[in-house]
Amino acid sequence: MAESTTISYTANLMKYMKLDQKGSVLAEYIWIDGSNGVRSKTKTLPGPVKGPEELSEWNFDGSSTGQAPGDNSDVYIRPVTIFPDPFRGGDNILVLCETWDPDGSPNKFNYRHEAKRLMEANAKHKPWFGLEQEYTLLGPDGWPYGWPKNGFPGPQGPYYCGVGTGKVYCRDIVEAHYKACIYAGIKIAGINAEVMPAQWEFQVGPCEGIELGDHLWMARFLLHRVAEEFGAKITFAPKPIPGDWNGAGLHSNCSTEEMRKEGGMKHIEAAMKKLEQRHEDHILVYGEGNRERLTGQHETGNIDKFTWGVADRGSSIRIPRQCAAEGKGYFEDRRPASNADPYQITGITIETLFGGLPDGESFAKNLQMDYPPPRGPCAHKNSFMTPNCACLRFMIHPVKASSSFECDGCGHHASFHKMENLREEEVVRGWKEQQETKRGGVGGEVLVLEGRKRRRVAGREGEGRDGGAVEGREAGKVAAGHVKEFTAMMGWRGGT
Repeated sequence: MAESTTISYTANLMKYMKLDQKGSVLAEYIWIDGSNGVRSKTKTLPGPVKGPEELSEWNFDGSSTGQAPGDNSDVYIRPVTIFPDPFRGGDNILVLCETWDPDGSPNKFNYRHEAKRLMEANAKHKPWFGLEQEYTLLGPDGWPYGWPKNGFPGPQGPYYCGVGTGKVYCRDIVEAHYKACIYAGIKIAGINAEVMPAQWEFQVGPCEGIELGDHLWMARFLLHRVAEEFGAKITFAPKPIPGDWNGAGLHSNCSTEEMRKEGGMKHIEAAMKKLEQRHEDHILVYGEGNRERLTGQHETGNIDKFTWGVADRGSSIRIPRQCAAEGKGYFEDRRPASNADPYQITGITIETLFGGLPDGESFAKNLQMDYPPPRGPCAHKNSFMTPNCACLRFMIHPVKASSSFECDGCGHHASFHKMENLREEEVVRGWKEQQETKRGGVGGEVLVLEGRKRRRVAGREGEGRDGGAVEGREAGKVAAGHVKEFTAMMGWRGGT
């Protein structure tokens, strides 16, 4: 095993781990930090708990985790799910938490919050996910475990699912992690050695909805903790070693109820068209350093081009041959990097397949905006669906438009927007006049659709629908200008 730089005497430790806790329970609060890693600290409870609702909110120093400034450093952690603790045993628990800011809004690195809302909004489709987490084991020096010092092993070939000395490295860590996950109740489906030596994979799923992200993050935490005891490091870097070596991914398998039924292949093919339209949006949240991995070589597609095919591991999306033969099943998105956030992956996948949070029915029935747009810079945090929030925008998303007060730029309620911005006062006045005209039954209104851009033209009595009040026309021009600003800043393509 790797030579540890940390003094650890397991035999001595076990004497203390066996001591009676006198009815107390240790709860390890775990959260995701600002660098896509995990942090944790322990709280003593008076007794056993059955669920996260019995646990209290806690807080931590966000300035030390990259999640808050030093002059306003408190970040709150809210328990969302619990797991049995495989390290301490007994009634002790691991507690997965969401991070929240003092103003009651989700921390900007809390991607779970929006993903959960999307899953709940589309629960009728019963989305199943299974993620394949690849990772690389490193020694204390940062070099892949088992590799010659300052050198390289033989070429790739014998290592994938390999057995025997010289073909696999650090199996002890992999087996220990597997058993720890089973004990904790994580839905780990299997393990295998990967193509590059010292690279391994574990699979989590199938899980429905938000459960996948919860279980994968907890499995990552356990992997780091197990590796601690063996003096090894874990890296989720998508291309840990440059050159003719495979990278590491987080292949994401997705299936909806429609895809699993007879004739489901047509729904899978329809999903391919939607995923192609939002290829660039997905790449944005599919992990850092992914360009070095998605080169079109080493069983990857090219990052700049969307492709899909049956049994094709060189494409963006692979349809398993068995699914193609049966005409139903699931698809495998091979684009996510190993360091990607599972909440972002599953969340944006659902958003692409089924649209945003509001249901699309009211939009189809009534393409109207019966409320003023949110104004001013957003005081809230970005969502994973639009990581580069530019605010100052209108609700022009084709699904959100008629049934939500959420800003398209950040996905948060209009009440979180600062209500001062002279640039948009003119637009608001124009829209109010249109609403007054509508309530008075005077004239008519025409909704003008220009591709995915939208503006409103208000008619006046005696002018017909081709006419329009001066105020209405000017408001429409201003609104159209902001629409162009919105699409330019966001690169928005609709998302459904």
